Amino acid sequence: MNKPRFSFYHKERKNLWGRSRVWLILAVLSFIIGWLFLHMLDRYLALQPELLKLSAPPNLSDALLLPLSHNLIKVMLLLFAVTAGNSVAQERQEGTLDYVLRLSPRPWYRLPIMAKFKSHLWLAGFPVLTLLVTAALLSMGGKVDWLMVTAMLVALILCCSWLIALALWLSSMANQSGFGVLLTLVVYMVMWIMGGQTALDEYGINWLNLLLPEQHFNWLSQGQLNLSSIFYFVGGTWFFIAMAQSQIQRLKWQQ
Repeated sequence: MNKPRFSFYHKERKNLWGRSRVWLILAVLSFIIGWLFLHMLDRYLALQPELLKLSAPPNLSDALLLPLSHNLIKVMLLLFAVTAGNSVAQERQEGTLDYVLRLSPRPWYRLPIMAKFKSHLWLAGFPVLTLLVTAALLSMGGKVDWLMVTAMLVALILCCSWLIALALWLSSMANQSGFGVLLTLVVYMVMWIMGGQTALDEYGINWLNLLLPEQHFNWLSQGQLNLSSIFYFVGGTWFFIAMAQSQIQRLKWQQ
């Protein structure tokens, strides 16, 4: 009886979760997130008497869960840079990209780059589960706006998908794994720094921010489920995946 053959996707997922550094980074990020959240919780409890004097005091979702979702997406920048930013570049460095290039033509959803994208998308489970568990624990001691929590989850998943696809594209342009990680980190940091600038504000909006993910993530996580932000993340994800696949095909033609 023939043994079942594992697909390229299963190979990628096994390789990703089999790396000790991924678990080490997740452990460090869990500690950082937990430490930051405890500080936010202590601060919120200390200010509770003053907040109750306000006509519309912030609820648990606004005061704790919203900042938590922002911290989660920021720490994921490091994880995606080390994993997705290293993925294709490491294949090129080790010479195993030849195996990927020899794979027979297949539907778009079974392309090697899609396998890499889907395997790395499992990493989005870390911020999603962290937010869900935290919201469930907070709901035992106060009122949590679950509709807003749902909006935060949608924002996290869409933004994580966008960041992973971008990292895969940047990785496909690097022939050294270290350079792929560094390039991805630099691009991430530049985007987030530029996203925080307000020098170009017009009518209350920095139009440069509309080209960057941070503003769209903020809108979605605050419950503003506008079509432009959803299209930005979904369209951007497919664009970066297509660019990464195009780069891989270009390498195939050069051989």
